[in-house]
Amino acid sequence: MHYNNKDEKEFPESVLEQLRKNDIECNFIKSEVVIKFDNLTNDQALDMLLPSDIARVKSFERIGHIGNVILTSKRAHLNLLPEHDLYKKEIGRLIIEKNPGIRTVVNKMDKIDTTFRFFAMELIAGEYDMLAKVKEENCIFEFDFSKVYWNSRLQHEHKRLVDTFKPGDLFAGVGPFAIPAGKKECIVYANDLNPESFKYLQRNIKLNKFVHCFNMDAKEFIAESTGYLTNSEFDHYIMNLPASATSFLKEFNKLTFAKPPTIHCYLFAPKNSQDKEIVEESYGKEITGEVSVHQVRSVAPNKDMFCCSFRMPKSV
Repeated sequence: MHYNNKDEKEFPESVLEQLRKNDIECNFIKSEVVIKFDNLTNDQALDMLLPSDIARVKSFERIGHIGNVILTSKRAHLNLLPEHDLYKKEIGRLIIEKNPGIRTVVNKMDKIDTTFRFFAMELIAGEYDMLAKVKEENCIFEFDFSKVYWNSRLQHEHKRLVDTFKPGDLFAGVGPFAIPAGKKECIVYANDLNPESFKYLQRNIKLNKFVHCFNMDAKEFIAESTGYLTNSEFDHYIMNLPASATSFLKEFNKLTFAKPPTIHCYLFAPKNSQDKEIVEESYGKEITGEVSVHQVRSVAPNKDMFCCSFRMPKSV
C-alpha cells in the first residue's frame, strides 16, 4: 500500500496500527504536484486572480446561468461589483481563455435606462458583439441584449404563466410571454414602448409567427386594447415590468368589459409583504374573488419579485 502525503504525522495513527495488525506493509512517499493553468477550474482561476478580501466572482455554465453570470450563445454576461473594477479586464480575459467557446465578455453597469428599463453594458474582453440568439420553450429569440431587457432566470416563470392563459400580453419585451403563447395558437397582442424591443419582437414573430405587436406607451395600449378584437375580448393582460407595472393598473378603470379579464401584474415588494394590498393601492379598488400571489425570485436580501394574478372586479 502506498500513501502519498507531505507529512507522515498527518496520517491517522489508528489507521496505521490497523494496517500493521493485518500485516499490510505501509510506505510513505513524498511527492510534489504541479498545478498548471489548464488544470484549474474557472472558479479556481478566478479565486487565484482576485485578492482574498474581494468578493468572489461566481462561475457559469454554457446554457442558462449560475450565480451572477449569464451566458448567451458565445457571450458571457457578468454582474460585477464596484470592488471588481480594477480587475474586470483580467476577469474578462480569463473567462475567454478558460472557455474557448466564448468570444465576448460584457459587464452589466449600474446605470439603467429609466424609460426602457434595460441595463447599460460595457465590453471588458473579446470582440464587441451584442446580437444574441436564444432558444426558450422551442421558440427562437434574437435581440441586442445591450438595448433590450432579457433575463434567462425567468424562463420557468414564462412557462408557468403561458401554460395558464389564452390571449393578451402587455409589456411584452422581445416576446418571452407573447411568442410561446402564440405558438399555442392563442391570439396575442404584444406591446412594448422600447423601439429596440419592438424591432426584435417583430423579428422574433417572423421566426415564430402568431403574434400582433405594437410600439406604444402602456397607457395608450390599454386604452385601445378593447378595440383590437371584434367579436371577443382578452382573457389575460400580462404586465411584466415589475418596476412600474402597478402604476398602470388604474388605466383599466377607464375600460368596459362584458367579461372581466385576468390581470397578471408583476411587482417588486419586501419579503413577506401583503402584495395584494400593494396592487389594490395602485389599482384604487378592492380586489375581490380569487387572488393568486406567486413569488418569482429573490432580487435582494429584503426584496422579492412577485406575480399577482386576479380577475378584474365586475364593478369596473
